[in-house]
Amino acid sequence: MSSASSNRAAMAARPSPRALVLVAGLVVSLLSGCSHVAAGGHPDYADALGKAILFFQGQRSGQLPPDQAVMWRSNSGLSDGSAANVRSSA
Repeated sequence: MSSASSNRAAMAARPSPRALVLVAGLVVSLLSGCSHVAAGGHPDYADALGKAILFFQGQRSGQLPPDQAVMWRSNSGLSDGSAANVRSSA
C-alpha cells in the first residue's frame, strides 16, 4: 500500500470537525432534557414567536426607539459609511 493511499484511508476514517460539532450538539440537546414542545406534544408557537421577536430586536442597529425591549442594546452604526460620504439611511 502506498503512503498516499494509506493517508487517504486514515483521513476517511477520521470524522470531520463539522460532524463532531453536530454530534456534540445533538448529544447536549438530548441530555439537557430541554424540550421545544409544550405539554401534550404541541409546539408552543406563542413562546417561539416571542423569542423570535426578542432575537430580531437584539439584532437591530441605528437609532433605536425608547421602547426597545432588549435593554443592553443601544444605538449603533450611526456613522457607518461617513468616511466614504455614504448615507446608510434614507
